[in-house]
Amino acid sequence: MIYGLTPKQALFIKNLSKGNNQSDAAILAGYSPKSAYSTASRMMRNDKIVRALDNVGLTDKRIAEGIKNNALAGEGVKATADTSLRSYELAARLKGYLATKEDQPNLSQTNIYIQQLKQMDTEALCTKLDDLLLELTELRK
Repeated sequence: MIYGLTPKQALFIKNLSKGNNQSDAAILAGYSPKSAYSTASRMMRNDKIVRALDNVGLTDKRIAEGIKNNALAGEGVKATADTSLRSYELAARLKGYLATKEDQPNLSQTNIYIQQLKQMDTEALCTKLDDLLLELTELRK
């Protein structure tokens, strides 16, 4: 067992690190599809799971630093700014903050949010990221 995890928990970590959202990672790890959302949510509060995620590089801080670096590197360059936006989406999916189509059939609010992000300049994106990180820190307390 890696980091004292059960085999299912280790598979959950592996599936998250492959880019699956939390619910999909739980299902792929062998947990019941009917309770995958709540199982994944519970596992994300498990200290062993959090440590394992940190060790494979899926920490909020590390992801945020990568995203911020992408955003700063892409100042004034459209292709890089688009890549940065995709990085935000990927980070949100990796951490399970963004619902999949199966989780939420009506993605109109998500689409609106993405459009708002696309209209922001690099400085505004960095500010938004800082705000989200503060909010995330508060939620974890």
